[in-house]
Amino acid sequence: MPVEALERLASPNSLLNSLSNSDKKIAFLVGSPLSMPDTPGSPGVPGTAEMVRRARAAAGAKAEAEFDATLATADSTRQYQLAMQLLRSWRNQDAVNRVIREAVLQARLTASSVDSTDVQRFDEDHHGWYLPAATRDLGKLVVSFPERFGPILTTNFDPLISAAIRQAGGRVSQVILHADGQLDAARPERGDHRVVHLHGYWTRSDTLHTPIQLTQDRPYLDASLQSLLREYILVVVGYGGWDDIVMQALARCRHDTHANVDIVWAFYESDSALVHVRYKSLFSSVGSIHGRGRFRGYGGINCHTMFKDLHKEIERLATPTPIAPPPSVPREVLVPVAAPPRPSPADVVKAGPPAPPVTTAERVAPPVAPTASLPPTKVEPSRTRFGPRLLVPLLLVAVGFLYLRESESTPHRPEPTTPSPERGRSQRQRESRGSNPDLPIAPVAQQPAPPRAVPISGLVGASTHPSTIEGLRSKNQVSPIPRSNRPQRANDMPEGSYGFASTETVYQLRSATVVASPTGESFELHRLRNDTFTLVGYVQPASRTAFDQGRAMNLVLAPRPDSERQQLLGVPFQRISSLGLRSDGGSRVLLVSLSEAPR
Repeated sequence: MPVEALERLASPNSLLNSLSNSDKKIAFLVGSPLSMPDTPGSPGVPGTAEMVRRARAAAGAKAEAEFDATLATADSTRQYQLAMQLLRSWRNQDAVNRVIREAVLQARLTASSVDSTDVQRFDEDHHGWYLPAATRDLGKLVVSFPERFGPILTTNFDPLISAAIRQAGGRVSQVILHADGQLDAARPERGDHRVVHLHGYWTRSDTLHTPIQLTQDRPYLDASLQSLLREYILVVVGYGGWDDIVMQALARCRHDTHANVDIVWAFYESDSALVHVRYKSLFSSVGSIHGRGRFRGYGGINCHTMFKDLHKEIERLATPTPIAPPPSVPREVLVPVAAPPRPSPADVVKAGPPAPPVTTAERVAPPVAPTASLPPTKVEPSRTRFGPRLLVPLLLVAVGFLYLRESESTPHRPEPTTPSPERGRSQRQRESRGSNPDLPIAPVAQQPAPPRAVPISGLVGASTHPSTIEGLRSKNQVSPIPRSNRPQRANDMPEGSYGFASTETVYQLRSATVVASPTGESFELHRLRNDTFTLVGYVQPASRTAFDQGRAMNLVLAPRPDSERQQLLGVPFQRISSLGLRSDGGSRVLLVSLSEAPR
């Protein structure tokens, strides 16, 4: 394919616009980047390089020479496949599955062993997994707009997508395919979100890695994929296009000129020439589909922010544009310009009884022009204007008019001794108050009062952070809690105080047990004078920078400074979505998931 064709890689903004305005439901195909650690030091399923190292170690020392010779000239994707093939040759498929389970457990919030009998319980404990931002945002997206999104296909073995959907309040129907099968093998209940694992699963299943495994004949799955491609827009994110069942289904579509598929491929790279070289086999597989406009490529797509941005765009489009209210009608317009003359009581009495109502024919018939031989007939006004039903209202209007006239003739009372607020005001200021004189008059060019300072550590846009714990305590205006022989909860701390919570209880936040002095590994908690709590610890410089920007993120918080984490940070409780505890280099740290800071 010529480079000119690849120059049509569209922008991220055009991708968001296309998906948010789509009338067709969307299915996702996602790969390993959604399960990998998204910040340094955070949990997650290891990448290909680490998986190759783990496979080499599991194969044993005798296999190291063959590993090194075989993988020397292969690229990263090919290295991963060859490493799993060698591990299976030197050991067996069970050894491959074990390496995968050990890798998946790296995404747990607490350290877990593959030998534990609770592996199945781990799979069901959706709050016990660390969710990278992309996975968490994908779960929120499909749960928030179930009418827009269909199944999620993944080549990953881990349960993170299912955990994200459950954490967002949705229900999951899993389909695990390590052999042939159909995408709807498990019939979901109404409202369930279908998650399909195309290459197997980390428990209760084998895992597929090698080319022979990935390209095995799977006719039922192939037919299901063909049907899905015709029913949904397939959006591919974080998937490199391996030689597997998905690429086989795409290749078959190119031979069907009547297949009105719509495939959206999100490339991380934005350079068309680089994309052409790196994904040469992909474009070869979808050649005719691409030529018919049924394959759309988008460059510069970051999967860690794409789902969140799409969520915001759909919400923006779903929010109705407010309609400006019609301009108010001035009260003077509602008063008739020339009211009919008020009849005097003598005229009302003189008019006599009312005439019968005028018929429709009399109203419609045109008047006859007077002639010289026939003088015009004099018509009594009372017999043409007023019917019997209008006499009583007319009398009431007359009485009210007389009353108003009498009240106008009454002399005004003197002004009160208290100066009127109207005095000293310009005519323009008085008129700006409209018809309600009780409204206060805003002074001219009045400047707003400066905002009240709130001593909360870690607000968005904070320009400086104390570099020492003493400086942070001074900034937050806290002092040690009174010593007590009885343990107390953080929620019982007096305002303007700080205490220490052990690593075993700190995850309970307001319910954590606090003491006046640190004992062993413990985190410092501040309760500010506005009843705001802050968790204090140490982070890496990159985490500190991301925190200051107020983004939703995940970070690792240590109770004391170490070689990697030396930046002091106070995290407000209201930004903490979840906490987990794990070991790191012999010490225990907190894995903190943060929501976006309030603006």
